[in-house]
Amino acid sequence: MTIAFTLLTGFGCAKKQVRLERYQVDKPKGDWKPVKSGSADYAWYNSDIGATIYIDSNCGQKFEDRSLRDSLQSLTVGIRTSTEPIERELFLDGREARMLQTKGNLDGVDIQMAAVALSKHQCLFDFVYVTRPETFADGFSDFNQLLYTFKTRTGWSDVLESPSKRDSQ
Repeated sequence: MTIAFTLLTGFGCAKKQVRLERYQVDKPKGDWKPVKSGSADYAWYNSDIGATIYIDSNCGQKFEDRSLRDSLQSLTVGIRTSTEPIERELFLDGREARMLQTKGNLDGVDIQMAAVALSKHQCLFDFVYVTRPETFADGFSDFNQLLYTFKTRTGWSDVLESPSKRDSQ
């Protein structure tokens, strides 16, 4: 009986290595409150300046390997602008990232935004700060500070997989 139990236990549960990809970021400094993020990973709103900060990640099958410039253009595609956007390179978590700042009109509302794209560990990370042009400077330093708290963490971990999960695949 003991031998049968040992054999069934050994074959009933198998270890599987899975890659864990996570990141951490500090809440923005200042009067930012967490809000429902929709499809983004995180979102904060500052009611004093009418501004929002979003962070999103697309990893694994959602990851599309393309230029950071193309990724940024996807984030700003619906904004009608009359001035040339400002683009610059920065480094976050030891990797090149790209920031785009633009003013424009989105659905009849004047906005100003900063968007950052970073590709690392087969993930695309997007950071967006958006508000009215007259309050953009009031929250931009909070957004910028948040960017530099971003850290990715990766690793391999042995996960014990249950027989029912393994057998159903």
